[in-house]
Amino acid sequence: MVAPRRWPAGAALFLIALLLAACLSSSDAALKKYKAAAVAKHKAPTNCWVIYNGYVYNLTKYFKSNAHPRGNAIMKPWCGKDMTRIFDASHGSSALSQLKKYRIGKLA
Repeated sequence: MVAPRRWPAGAALFLIALLLAACLSSSDAALKKYKAAAVAKHKAPTNCWVIYNGYVYNLTKYFKSNAHPRGNAIMKPWCGKDMTRIFDASHGSSALSQLKKYRIGKLA
C-alpha cells in the first residue's frame, strides 16, 4: 500500500491562490478594452456608458427601466464619464452588485 502524499505546509493555500488568480485574470483578460474617448461618445441616456473603477458599463437598459431611486436625472451628467468617486460616495455594496450586471469591458 502506498502512503498518502503529504503536502508541504502552505502548499494548499498557495494552490488555491494560484487558481483564484488564474480565474480572475482570465475573466478580466476576456473583457473588451475601451479607451476613455470611446466611452465619452456614449453620453446620452439613450446610449449611456460610464466608467467605474477602471471598468466600462453600458447603463442604457438601466435608464430605460427608470429604476434609480432618485430618478434618471441624477445619473444623466455621468453618461460618457468616470463616475467612480460620486458612485463610491453615495452607494453601498447592493448598488455595486447591481452595477456589475451592466459591465461590458475594461478601460484600456
